[in-house]
Amino acid sequence: MMYTDWNWEEWQSLDPMWYWGIALLVLFPILIIALNEIGYFTLQHRKPLTSPIRSIRNFILPLVAGIIVLTRIFNTSTEAIVIKILLTIVWVLGIDAGLKIITNLAFGQGQKSIFGSNIPQLFIDIFRVFLVLVGGAVVLSSVWNVELGGLVTALGLGSFVLGLALQDTLGNLFSGVALVYEKPFSVGDYIKVDDNVGQVVEMNWRAVHIETREGVLIVIPHLMVGQNVIRNYSRPTKIHILKQEIGFSYDNPPNVVKEALLEACLQTPNILENPLPEVKTIRYSDSSITYEIEFGIETFQFHEEVMDTFMTRVWYTAQRYDLHIPYPQLTINQPTSVTRKTELLKEKQRTFVESVPLLRTLKSEGKELIAQSGTIRFFGKNEVIFDRGDRTGTIYILLEGKVTLGVQENSQYYIINTVEPNEIFGEVALFSSRKSLFQAQAAKDCKVLEIPPETIMQLVTEYAKFAFKLDEIMDIRRNLLNQYLAENTAE
Repeated sequence: MMYTDWNWEEWQSLDPMWYWGIALLVLFPILIIALNEIGYFTLQHRKPLTSPIRSIRNFILPLVAGIIVLTRIFNTSTEAIVIKILLTIVWVLGIDAGLKIITNLAFGQGQKSIFGSNIPQLFIDIFRVFLVLVGGAVVLSSVWNVELGGLVTALGLGSFVLGLALQDTLGNLFSGVALVYEKPFSVGDYIKVDDNVGQVVEMNWRAVHIETREGVLIVIPHLMVGQNVIRNYSRPTKIHILKQEIGFSYDNPPNVVKEALLEACLQTPNILENPLPEVKTIRYSDSSITYEIEFGIETFQFHEEVMDTFMTRVWYTAQRYDLHIPYPQLTINQPTSVTRKTELLKEKQRTFVESVPLLRTLKSEGKELIAQSGTIRFFGKNEVIFDRGDRTGTIYILLEGKVTLGVQENSQYYIINTVEPNEIFGEVALFSSRKSLFQAQAAKDCKVLEIPPETIMQLVTEYAKFAFKLDEIMDIRRNLLNQYLAENTAE
């Protein structure tokens, strides 16, 4: 049999070059086939790995085989310049392929990494530089027999000098590392640094690149970014809140102005209904009442367009509601102008009195008495005009708006009756010194003529028909209250 012819001693006596030759003949084809299969797999599933695999197959592996042939078979000295050059080329190609494989597997080339999150490009660049320096040191030490101790000393001294010369550059580098670590903003966010506002389009090791609305690219060094307050308009949410102040005339009721501004907000495209816009009275200025409008938009990118549309609609809304946006002005009141203004007000009150059905039973003297003694009052929506239990006995004529008469029980307001313009209320507390049975509350902005108790008592004494009508209205409302109390007591 063949096994009896095998002589192990003869095999051991063979020249080592035969070992290497046989190994190359067997292993080299196997490695080539294996790399072909790996290259095909990466081409189908992970294309970034295809390039380093091809580099290993087409360059590194043949060069290694060539070095083995030269040194082990032809006995070329490893100190020969040709061998050192070939080894250097192999190391360079190996470092390049290794960097590509490691960065792709570990950092994902912009995809999710093995660390579970996106790795900033700055950290990847620093990692690559570190590997290149380590690889270079290995090549110099093992291939070219360079003593690294002296080189390290020289590099230390040189680093000190370079540190002084490049302190701004290094400051930018470390500021960039801090920004990347803290992540106050990301690519795509809208930020403000100093007076520069724009969208972050790039972050590298030295600076942040932002693009303004005008299409201007601004490069801001990390050192400057770190020394300034950073406003990020895209965080913590994309929704951005805008504020705007507008002044309206003192003659315009604040609740009407708020209603008009809220309507303008809700009718403006791209203004969000959630969160609901807010309108606040914030200041009484020299020539106007100043209101602040606060509303949300989906993104800061189009804030100027949205604000332009909103401010345009405010003008049309003001015209529709007969509101006035005054010029800055100074009003000087002279005694004659004040007197004239008082006369006009009294004339207007006479007109109001003539329009009230109940007061038509009075003669001109009685109407004039109401016009002269009455005072016009304004009440905003949900304001209490008088409380239940009020003993004042004051009578009110509703000129504009709407008033509810009700009772407050268990923190809940129950409406018993409503008062429309040109109707009278407040009469319940007029007679028999009893407390008022109702609470009067403005259902919306109201304008009333307040008539003092003395005037009403004089009119009741002089005009019996007026007293009868007033008592009739009082009985109707008292019966409504008694009916409500009876129903709720029964329950």
